[in-house]
Amino acid sequence: MLLFTSLKRGKFAMFLIIMSVLGIVMAIADASELPVSGAFGVAIIYILLAAFLLRKEIRYFMTPADQVWSRWNNCATSEAQRIRMGRALEKGAPSKTGGPLSRRYERSKLMNPLKSLFENHKALVLFDCETSGLDPDKHQIIELAAMRIEETPRGALRIADQMDTFIKLPDGEKLPPDIVELTGITDAKLLSEGVNTHKAAKTFARMFSGTGAVLMVAHNAQFDIQFVSALLRKEQQTISVPVNKLDTLTVYKDRRPYPHKLANAIIAYNLTDKVQNSHRAIDDVLAMFEVMKAMAEERDDLATYINLFGYNPKYGVSGRRIPGIRYEAQNFNNIMTRPEQTLPARVAAKEAFRR
Repeated sequence: MLLFTSLKRGKFAMFLIIMSVLGIVMAIADASELPVSGAFGVAIIYILLAAFLLRKEIRYFMTPADQVWSRWNNCATSEAQRIRMGRALEKGAPSKTGGPLSRRYERSKLMNPLKSLFENHKALVLFDCETSGLDPDKHQIIELAAMRIEETPRGALRIADQMDTFIKLPDGEKLPPDIVELTGITDAKLLSEGVNTHKAAKTFARMFSGTGAVLMVAHNAQFDIQFVSALLRKEQQTISVPVNKLDTLTVYKDRRPYPHKLANAIIAYNLTDKVQNSHRAIDDVLAMFEVMKAMAEERDDLATYINLFGYNPKYGVSGRRIPGIRYEAQNFNNIMTRPEQTLPARVAAKEAFRR
């Protein structure tokens, strides 16, 4: 019996099983004076009975590593359970594709839950804006924070570059009182610590330097991208690498009921002891990074939301439509949506129906 409980230990266990079957056959033949063929039949019955009693362990052994990871992502587990699962994957549960994928790829996903986003991107640029109003044609960014995340050769995440910049208002302009109350940013702070719009735009464009595609990420990206696009156009700053967009708000709407602010996501994923939501751009970027990792650990489907923005069908798309983005109506959900009911899944089903 102990032999079968060690099935998950790999090829060595399979060798022991084969040798044990032969040993059982010979033992039964010696003890009962049965021919070897009869003893073999008795041994098979014993093996089948043991396999039935230990079917859970055998099922785990036969489960490909990618399915084990999927199950781990889709269930609520304790930290201790996650550690045990990680060790099991390191030992090498069999993979459909074979080779090093079952170990290296799955281990790197434990270190980097955003692994799937780096399959087609050199880096992620998470950013957030605090603005003097809601209209990018009339108002401007007063604080711009961004963080460039890259994957190390060992599969972990590292912060390759970051910025947190206050931006001065045009001469004679003042911040509305409600903006000061909401953000804590004052006219005096902008005058003493702020930079001009050209320097801010140039620093932000630097986040997209190098080669390879970059994934731009924001919470309510429709709002923030409109403002940074207006800033870059005004200061004639261009981004030469391919850029895709991910809206964590759209993802979060498929995960939890209304409301869907970043502050709600911080509470939902029990991150209040790690980050803060202060309506300051840099704090929101750090919070968004932790929320992204939590959502990816919960269900690894963030890559399916790239260049897909959901909008409230009651109000429509807010502001100008961003080139390259697909917009789809997205209603509120009372529970976490099933994989086949997410916004990307519904879009895929719609496309399949059209074909």
